Amino acid sequence: MATLPLSTTSTPAAESSGVDFTVFEASGGWCWFQDPRALLDDEWLVFGSVDGVSGDVRVTSHHLATGKTSSFTVYDELQTDWDRNDHLTPALLRRKDGRFLVVYSRHGRDRWSRWRVSEPNDPTRWSEERRHDVIDGQTDTGEREDTTYSNLYRMDGGRVIYNFHRGRGFDANFQITRDEGDTWEFGGRLFNTGDSRQRPYLRYAGDGRDTVHFSTTEAHPRNYANSIYHGFIRDGRVHRSDGSEVGPLHRDHTTGWNPVDFTLVYQGGPENVAWTSDIRLDPEGRPRLTFSVTKDPVLHGGEGMDQRFHFARWDGERWREREIAYAGTRLYHGENEYTGLATLDPVNPNRLYIATNAHPVTGEPILVNGERRRELFQGDTADDGESWRWTPLTRNSPVDNLRPVAVTGGGRTALLWMRGEYRRFLEYETQIVGFFTDAETP
Repeated sequence: MATLPLSTTSTPAAESSGVDFTVFEASGGWCWFQDPRALLDDEWLVFGSVDGVSGDVRVTSHHLATGKTSSFTVYDELQTDWDRNDHLTPALLRRKDGRFLVVYSRHGRDRWSRWRVSEPNDPTRWSEERRHDVIDGQTDTGEREDTTYSNLYRMDGGRVIYNFHRGRGFDANFQITRDEGDTWEFGGRLFNTGDSRQRPYLRYAGDGRDTVHFSTTEAHPRNYANSIYHGFIRDGRVHRSDGSEVGPLHRDHTTGWNPVDFTLVYQGGPENVAWTSDIRLDPEGRPRLTFSVTKDPVLHGGEGMDQRFHFARWDGERWREREIAYAGTRLYHGENEYTGLATLDPVNPNRLYIATNAHPVTGEPILVNGERRRELFQGDTADDGESWRWTPLTRNSPVDNLRPVAVTGGGRTALLWMRGEYRRFLEYETQIVGFFTDAETP
């Protein structure tokens, strides 16, 4: 296999099992289009997940001082086998009164956004579930009107919480709450692609005050040779990366904005089909993002056996983007563009984490007892992403490691990931595991 055409170094493999980790949830998994999936402060690590066996949606809380971990089931109304899937993953936010807010929805099966509020400073105790119709009972337009994914971010001086979700028309819609999640109302619509097959896949990042950035594709990668675009929302307007205005953030269903109206980060094509993975803001508030590219996509007769990870950063004038590592093979047949995923460090703009069953530099298969295995690697750059040094975090694993998430708070960083067997989004036997380190800023 050809060597990655980059200036890249790698830490040699060694005969060890890698970092020590803690099992925080014995049966859980998550999708990657909901955030924040995890929160960390000086007292609690809190995250949401879905049990791959029972389908229960849970909030897991780990008390840092005592080391005690507990789980609370927020949703267990398994109506069909379809509900037993990781797309029900909840999003979490800390309220100004110290309570936690959790928001979740079924995977395209109804119009209800569901939420609960915890007791003050206690994510082990939660209110009864409440529900909100994401389109406020508005007149049927003939479009799809269900909801999937939840993403909670503050804007308007931090006073208003926005829940960006896939809603009417399979497009990016949003709800808002002006009272910290006690009540919700329809907010508006970010995109209107006019075609439910051309549904964009967005990742979001906010500054907690007045700006939310997003990276997006045009559609699902099995339907379209995706590129990657970036934009941001501020003061009720949507903008391109350079700050030029696209137009208003529409407060109804009439928006005409599409992903292609925003700044092109990466140009896709028949042998380069992209999919969003993660986006974060650096200490100066500039976006950086990572995404995967399928070199042999199913859209053009491929099998998804050659995936790559890319990194991009906005330098204030333009996007600087590079392929940085081999991502290995598809996660499973049927979703040939699924990878083990990559996540960016929340505070260190020169660090990220990847899950791959190929050596990041050479692409050679990672084998354990003759079988391909997904392992975690930490990537560090000293030249703004031009080259990367890869350090293995797990080695010789008996099961796969995938879908890492990094979260920072209280001077610590927690790296969490799924560990186990992932057969498809409706069938997985994985744990949520992780470890803590001191938060490192460059």
